[in-house]
Amino acid sequence: MEVNRTGEPALSQIPLVKSGLEPVSLNQEEEAGVAKALDVLNIPYKVHSLKLLCQQAVLQHYDAILPTHLQILHRLIQSSPGLFPFYNYGRCIRANDQFRRYGICFYYAQSRIEATIVAYPGRSIPPEIDGMAADVTAIELINVLNGHVQPLKFDRLKPFLHSRLVSLNLEFTVFKPHEYKQIAALCPNLRELILPIVPQDLQPILDMLKQLSGLQSLILSSAFYFPQLTLSLPSGLLALTLDACDGKTGGVTDRDLIQLAKRCPLLRVFKCLHTSRVTDAGVIPVIESCSGLRKLCLNAVPITDALLSSIRRLSDLATLNLNGCLHITERGLLSLFSEKADKEEKEPALSTLEKLYLNGIRELSGGSLRRIAESAPQLTHIRWDDSQFDQEATQSDKAHTILYFLGRCPHMVEYPFINFTALEEPWQFKDKLGVLTELDLSDLSHLFGPDETENLICYVEQILKCTPKVSSFTAPDESPPEIIELVAAYLPLLDRIDIQDSPGIGAVIPALLRSNLGLTSIALNGCGVTDQELEAILQASPYLIDLELIEAEITDKSLAGIGKHCRFLKALDLSECTTFSDDGLAHLKSCHYLCDLELEGCKQITTKGFQALADLFLENLNVSGTKVVARDLAAILQSSVRLTKLSCSDLLSSLEAEWNEWIPYLSSVREWDFSSNPITLNMLIQLGPHATSLEHVELMDCLGLTQEMIAAFARTQSGRLRTIATTGTVYTQQQIRALAEDS
Repeated sequence: MEVNRTGEPALSQIPLVKSGLEPVSLNQEEEAGVAKALDVLNIPYKVHSLKLLCQQAVLQHYDAILPTHLQILHRLIQSSPGLFPFYNYGRCIRANDQFRRYGICFYYAQSRIEATIVAYPGRSIPPEIDGMAADVTAIELINVLNGHVQPLKFDRLKPFLHSRLVSLNLEFTVFKPHEYKQIAALCPNLRELILPIVPQDLQPILDMLKQLSGLQSLILSSAFYFPQLTLSLPSGLLALTLDACDGKTGGVTDRDLIQLAKRCPLLRVFKCLHTSRVTDAGVIPVIESCSGLRKLCLNAVPITDALLSSIRRLSDLATLNLNGCLHITERGLLSLFSEKADKEEKEPALSTLEKLYLNGIRELSGGSLRRIAESAPQLTHIRWDDSQFDQEATQSDKAHTILYFLGRCPHMVEYPFINFTALEEPWQFKDKLGVLTELDLSDLSHLFGPDETENLICYVEQILKCTPKVSSFTAPDESPPEIIELVAAYLPLLDRIDIQDSPGIGAVIPALLRSNLGLTSIALNGCGVTDQELEAILQASPYLIDLELIEAEITDKSLAGIGKHCRFLKALDLSECTTFSDDGLAHLKSCHYLCDLELEGCKQITTKGFQALADLFLENLNVSGTKVVARDLAAILQSSVRLTKLSCSDLLSSLEAEWNEWIPYLSSVREWDFSSNPITLNMLIQLGPHATSLEHVELMDCLGLTQEMIAAFARTQSGRLRTIATTGTVYTQQQIRALAEDS
């Protein structure tokens, strides 16, 4: 085998794997470009250093890259366009402490340089990073409004503001009025903009919008902008998202949407999400004026069937999301997908529709869903809740309805769960099962008794023979090892596998991994995986992104293995694993991309275990049932500036005196579980001003909680809050608003 100067195999000998497809290799020109980049950056590469994922070449050896190397690689990209389709090469700054030190991270994605900037006071930008400012074309500002990080000063952002900048995220920023004016002057070519959630002064932002005449995409999730906003929108706007723009004294209304329809007739994407004051009277003018809409999302908006006739006229519509539209009926859907309603229609309505979401629409029947399949054969995504079927429908009716969809819509990649236990001989539908990409057989074990293992294996084999395209597989509960061996033989394109309550299964997983090089997600929950078994699994799957090991019998040795082998891990679930310690948790600091960490029920874990993980940018953290105490939450949360989901139920201590020490760090949290903790009225009122992004709250079994306290908390929240779950009751967005107004 040919080797390079480092003693590693030559690039031409490195196997490149394309997820879900046959192995492929780079052509000679691409190979030379990659080799040049690796050589200039002086990065040693191993046999598994390169891999093709999602049809993009990914440089996966970041550990040795420094900011100066980024400049070199960027110059190579500029001089050889097309040779470097690297995705997110700048994430290396997290890996070598530069992001934590300077609060800036660069990315390269979709042919543009992106930067994420966090407010860290008193830290200057080194020349090697500052030198890339002129090349940045997209910026995300993380400026958490919670007191533990000083507001991002405009001077820190200014070097990155220039005429080449096309995307800017200001969601968590508070600038002075004249600074917004400078943004418009310095960035005249902005195309994408996310507005601040809580603007201190609205007029400067509206003036900035008026100057950005080339703006094409705008996102806002605040009630503060209406009704003044619509008059400031550029007429050429192509995409608009209004998320939770609701409130007692403001928020988007029908009148605002009527103005929007007149102002922005070129809209191609319109999302109006969780807004209770919008009705048919406001949405219909938008649909009629913006005839070129490609994506229409009306989640949890109180529209009715009367609106659907207008949607029929959208000849280019590709995505329709009606999740949570409780006033839409089956009769309305039938009219939407009926054949030509009048002679003026040149072709059946919604002939271009690819994605349809119907969760929450009640009493659907197999007949109406079959009508949808017949009218929209190009569908790739369809979703509805199993509970939405009419009460007379059997499990067999539901399963056959989904199979009918698969037969009529051959390009389907996302669809509801198929209950195979409701089908006597599912392999009879081989032509329809052949398009399946997801296969869930978790309930099959209920059909076979303890003495019928051989029958279960034969049954599963017959199904697997019909489903060669499956990339996500859920095994029957309590699966014997023989079933995993069948999976290895019949499913070569696996990306994800989920195995539950199957002791002893860990020993056969490495063989499965050797036949599925693209496997990135593994769940072995309740399987009693041991240190030795996990080590073999990790060695055979270096590209793991998602790993679940609930109730595994692993020690610190296994966590050391995860830190060593799983450099690209993003999500890790160790719930109810009670045999590793704080020392083992420290090994996860090597998983630089870890953003989702579940430790529920790990009773041996204390605050000490998180100290070594301070450099990780967690987005989801679950410490429920651990030895972490309330007064130590501040230390854990202080470094998690991007945290959006936090579960901290059943804390050992949650004294009211400690409350103010950690609630300032909840400003970015959208989902919060504080169940099984005592709570008082004063605690909830103090929480309100800090938890400005909350959407879902769980307060199950909270000692002392009353409806009056929930009402007081609701008054402190903006229109973003959608649900509050308490013992026996789940308050919806409308109920929360009613509580706040009545009190």
